[in-house]
Amino acid sequence: MIFNSKNKHILIFTLLINSFFLTAMPKNEEETSEIKIDEYQTKKFEIFQQIIDEQKSITDKMKMIQLLKEIRNYCDANNIKNKDLTFVTSENNPFIYQSVEEIAKKLEIPAPLIFKIKVPYANACATNIDKDLKFSVMLITEELENLLNKDELKAVIAHELGHIKHHHTEKFDKIMNTVTITTGIASLAIYLYLSSKAGLEIEDMPKTLAALSIAGSTLTLFNLQKMIIESYLSRKNETQADLTAAKNTNPQNMISSLTKIENNFQKSIDTYFNDRDFFIDKYENLKKEINNEKINFFKKLYLKFKLHNAIESEIKDQIDLENKIVLIKILGSHPTTENRIKTIEKNYPKSNVTTA
Repeated sequence: MIFNSKNKHILIFTLLINSFFLTAMPKNEEETSEIKIDEYQTKKFEIFQQIIDEQKSITDKMKMIQLLKEIRNYCDANNIKNKDLTFVTSENNPFIYQSVEEIAKKLEIPAPLIFKIKVPYANACATNIDKDLKFSVMLITEELENLLNKDELKAVIAHELGHIKHHHTEKFDKIMNTVTITTGIASLAIYLYLSSKAGLEIEDMPKTLAALSIAGSTLTLFNLQKMIIESYLSRKNETQADLTAAKNTNPQNMISSLTKIENNFQKSIDTYFNDRDFFIDKYENLKKEINNEKINFFKKLYLKFKLHNAIESEIKDQIDLENKIVLIKILGSHPTTENRIKTIEKNYPKSNVTTA
């Protein structure tokens, strides 16, 4: 549900009504129950508390709580359950832990917290919330760990640490916040200027509508400009992280990891389309079989209509995904895998890399 002001008022009204009836009704002690915490959430809280307790000052504790909230928000946004979140230590995953420590030392940055998440896709990400990089975290999916060999996984770890090393999150947020504020102010200024010129009297309504139309078009252009800047900055950051990984591990390993991740992503896309093709085929077969069914004309027509809508729905899903893929290629956060590999090869020609 989108939490706009209208929804908020409805929710408050509903809560007040519920509160009135619940207060008026006699409570049965047997029916009341406390919020339950499962073993996985309890374990997560224990780990988070341990991490917070390790901080020496109140300020550091507050920053660490903020970082842990970022992890929670990421899990909420991606529907990651408590049981699918594992805090990586030298005991439960020595290779990842030691690799992060080793490369972080090489890059002269503090080693981040590391969490492994169980999701059906291969990915890794990293962020920090402090200028001295003391408060940073890296998330690695279990699928990524299973997909890559150890050298390739090291290269991806170096890539993510490159984001932290170069303050990418901090710089990106600062620039985009400035762009957002500037866009908002500029749009408002244009609207106010045009409105003042057109006037807001009833007899000037055509001019007022024209002013609103121009202001709306200007805002759309500003938002498009914002998307372009966002894409440019993000792709620039990804390229810098790629080169950091290539320099501090091995260019070939970075390239092979990119190739495997791309193939894995393409496999999931193919699965999506194959699933829809299967049901389209089944619906098409039923359309043919209807002609042989001994049912009245109107029922036959109704069934054909339903099958037609079902087929159109499956096709729409495919078209929507195709459009999203095109948009990602144009304004996505990452350069295409092909371009990323070319950039690495261009900067490290002596490595004699190949794109297997």
